[in-house]
Amino acid sequence: MTSMTDGSEQNALLAYEEGRQYQSNGQWRLAIERYAQALRIRPEFAEACWGLAASHKSLGMLTEAAGAYRKAVALGPKDRELLSAAACFFEEIGEETEAEGLLRRVMALAPRDSESAQNLGLLLSRRGAHGEAIEMLRRGFDGSAGSSEFRANLAIGLARAGFRAEAQELLQKGLLLTSGSPTLLGNLGVLAAEVEDWDEALDLYNQSLRADPNQSRILLNRAEILRWLGRFDQAIRDYQNYLATRPGDIEALLGLARSSEGAGLFNQAIAAFESANAARADPLVRAEMAYSLVQVGRVEEGVGLAKSLLSPGAAWSYFHFARALGAADRLAEAEAACRSALGLNPTEPAFIALQKALSVEAGRGDAQ
Repeated sequence: MTSMTDGSEQNALLAYEEGRQYQSNGQWRLAIERYAQALRIRPEFAEACWGLAASHKSLGMLTEAAGAYRKAVALGPKDRELLSAAACFFEEIGEETEAEGLLRRVMALAPRDSESAQNLGLLLSRRGAHGEAIEMLRRGFDGSAGSSEFRANLAIGLARAGFRAEAQELLQKGLLLTSGSPTLLGNLGVLAAEVEDWDEALDLYNQSLRADPNQSRILLNRAEILRWLGRFDQAIRDYQNYLATRPGDIEALLGLARSSEGAGLFNQAIAAFESANAARADPLVRAEMAYSLVQVGRVEEGVGLAKSLLSPGAAWSYFHFARALGAADRLAEAEAACRSALGLNPTEPAFIALQKALSVEAGRGDAQ
């Protein structure tokens, strides 16, 4: 029980409702101010703490969001929706063990809930625990009255476990039952992408997005394939559209940076790399940015940055240093750095390709 007066309770609720309004309008900083105000008045206000976490996440302030989610879960340990939202957040930032623990708590609160079973099954599938994952995904699908989404999730779990034919059959049967389902079309695209049938994957993604343009994950999947195929302008548009609703997504920011770099838009690439590093500090992201810095004439800054981030045993740090040196026409040093990367990982295709490119540029290799 709280000893708050009725007046302070009303003030906390008012601040919370204002926070919700600002959050729904995308005014994240104002939402944070109001949620923080509500929590100063009523520190045990779990919903306000949840809103604070979600608003921090929307701004890409992931450390602050993580702290607020943990506090919200402590305040509302039996709120299944809150636990699921927190699990989704921690999975997105790579804290899969914490996410799994939260999802198991949700399952303990509602053992027969289909959505909870699906969420846990998907995470277990991504973590490689395929036996339990398929059990959870089947439980979710069997209790979902034929949901296209749950059918697609089960299919992806089966495919990851090596049962690709069964997965494809499950999705195609679903299309017979629900013709033109964007979810099923999109996941058939995922299966095509897994076997590197890029044309088929793109065709299915395009069909899926025409049926439902709001499928953000399919949009990101399409952007990735377009980037791999060197269709950088199209990839950039997809990444930008995705980031319009998820501004702090690391995967999309890096994809945008790499596509911009591939298109020769180096200042745009630098901005995207900086946003990615702000969302989740990572020395390799900064090292990767060094190449674009050199390309826009910030040579000493770029080379110096990559050199400062060299780490013994970290092959990619030497690779990024080699790229920056190569862009600066310091070819002998670049080749030496590339050899260091290859010494740590002699089979990495990117390292081998860079070594060949540097050799050609130095006049010692065959451009073919």
